[in-house]
Amino acid sequence: MSGYRGLAVVVGLTAGLVCGGVENSSAQDMPSIMAPLAPVPVAPVQPVAPVKPVVSIPAAQQLTEAQLDQLVAPIALYPDPLLGQMLIASTYPQDVSEAARWARIPANRTLGGDALTAAMKAKGWNPSVMALAPFPSLLAIMADKLDWTEQLGGAFVAQQGEVMAAVQHLRHAALAAGNLKATPECHCVIQTSGDIIAIQPSDTDLVSVPVYDPAVTYGSWAAATYPPATFPIPQGFVFPPGKGVAFNPAIDVALFGPIWGWESIDWPNRRIVVHEARYAALQPGHAAFAGGAWVHEAAPPRRVVHNAPSVVTHPSHHAKSAAMRRFAMTHPPTPYPPYWSAPRYHVWALPPGTIVPPPPPPRHVARDWYAGYYDRYR
Repeated sequence: MSGYRGLAVVVGLTAGLVCGGVENSSAQDMPSIMAPLAPVPVAPVQPVAPVKPVVSIPAAQQLTEAQLDQLVAPIALYPDPLLGQMLIASTYPQDVSEAARWARIPANRTLGGDALTAAMKAKGWNPSVMALAPFPSLLAIMADKLDWTEQLGGAFVAQQGEVMAAVQHLRHAALAAGNLKATPECHCVIQTSGDIIAIQPSDTDLVSVPVYDPAVTYGSWAAATYPPATFPIPQGFVFPPGKGVAFNPAIDVALFGPIWGWESIDWPNRRIVVHEARYAALQPGHAAFAGGAWVHEAAPPRRVVHNAPSVVTHPSHHAKSAAMRRFAMTHPPTPYPPYWSAPRYHVWALPPGTIVPPPPPPRHVARDWYAGYYDRYR
């Protein structure tokens, strides 16, 4: 063992000398490897301009006078009671769409008075939409032009005064063009007071809807970028010679009960005044408007109305029904006997001419059928 130890020591010393020589040679070469490099010229960094934050567009943008004129052009010459209802109803486009579909059903068009009021209250629509029931063609137009209805409703909620000012601006334009006149067909009275033009029915029970082309009725349209919105001319409608505004036959709104006549336009203050008691009768749970001036309120949640009438039963009827259900659960009915349990009648090997009576019916067959069964063989 001592010989091996000596040999290991010699080998270790030899390896150490060799490694030391290599390390010294490597250390001598290090300065040449780690020599500093020549500096590389770097271009100066240009200052970056600060990024502007993205400005979000508000949900309800304020429309310009030209855009408001474009929206109200097809209804600016309507009588004030009808105009006020359409302005309020445009803020409830969903109710307008549902009411237009409802009005297309022939049976619903025959309703009137209290029956019509009850049917429409069951739908939960806003009273302004109910008030348009006498004018199903207008409901259909508002539903077909739903984009226009939603834009008008949004503008009337956000810019009520500006919308009503646009109506006055267009009425003055139609008056200057000679197209705003009181005629026997319109059943209306045109009242002027300063810069205000009011169009009131001459008979409160009769309302005539005007038909006109806004691009012609108001004279030259100033804002070519925003041409006026138009309503379709009724099929087969003919304008009288030389008249830019014609009228549909008058509608007797008195036949439609309390859904009509609960609002009026206060032009000097640019607002719509509501008769609170009549409005609340059509809208259960309605909170009174401040000062009687209409403001948009959220639509109430829809009520589910079933077509089938509710059945009122006596409490004892429910008790008897419950007892019968418990009896049925604890006493199941007796099942019919299996077919193989019935007796077998063999007639083989009988003499010719033997009359074989029919087998009796099963025990579970009704007695009247049993008697009739044997009558055929008597």
